[in-house]
Amino acid sequence: MDWDGLVAAVDGSVDRRAETMGAGAVIGIGRDPCISISFAVGGPLSSLRAEAAGLDALLDHAESSRRLLVFTDCLILLTILQRWGQIDFWPTPEDIKHFDVIGSCLQKLRSRVGETKLIKVKSHSGLLMNDRADALAELGRASDEPPLWPAPRKLDPLCLNVRPMARDDYAPFPDCHVADKLLIRRATEKVVLVAARMKDTAFSREMLQDPVNCGVVLHTVSSMSDSTVRLWIQAVTGQYPTTSRLHKMFPHRYPSAACPWCQPRGAGTPSIVQDTLCHFLTMCPRFREARTEAHNRS
Repeated sequence: MDWDGLVAAVDGSVDRRAETMGAGAVIGIGRDPCISISFAVGGPLSSLRAEAAGLDALLDHAESSRRLLVFTDCLILLTILQRWGQIDFWPTPEDIKHFDVIGSCLQKLRSRVGETKLIKVKSHSGLLMNDRADALAELGRASDEPPLWPAPRKLDPLCLNVRPMARDDYAPFPDCHVADKLLIRRATEKVVLVAARMKDTAFSREMLQDPVNCGVVLHTVSSMSDSTVRLWIQAVTGQYPTTSRLHKMFPHRYPSAACPWCQPRGAGTPSIVQDTLCHFLTMCPRFREARTEAHNRS
């Protein structure tokens, strides 16, 4: 395709683990770039936001009177720009969060005098300008400069700072440079622990309120799955759903507390062995092999 004018490309980079974004843009005449742009992007993490920020910066640097051809690999951005203002345009809540950047792009596109074309390309397809913009976006994401287009991010505006007294009482505690949501998670864990200790339950009385058992319990359950923790709590508090326990809770549904696996002494004689947790774990012949295998594994 012959194009008499500026050729440009934009791209965005998002690292959800590090919670950082960057945008890159390159403008040139033909294959030769004359302007390279890279910067960090703030706000909610989204490739749409990073790509729109790159386009907005590109429009600031491109001459308004010259023809402009822009390559981008973000189909969502092109769709929003194309359908903006139409009666059947219903953006999703995830897209609305980025309308501050997209709105600025629309205003700058409408104010351009020269012809402007935006073309969707496949990412990492070997297109020279797009690959250059992708590399610039990675540089922008790793930049130490303050991000452009900052916006409220979940838990970030709180700017939490832990009091020294709380750090001493709840040590070890994260330092002042960690993300707010980690501080909130740690604080929430402490509040939940205090609330659990105040409950008048068998687990709270025998485990959480006991200073010796509490440390062992918290250290042990941290590496267990939720299902294993539930079974363990039921076992140590005597709440495991054996037949005797179910008979006490639902006598109409479970009329007998006898073990359903133990053989009766004589014909027509019901079993008189109660299915307690101790019987289930140590004595019931039905699960002898399972107990032996569990013992061998441990």
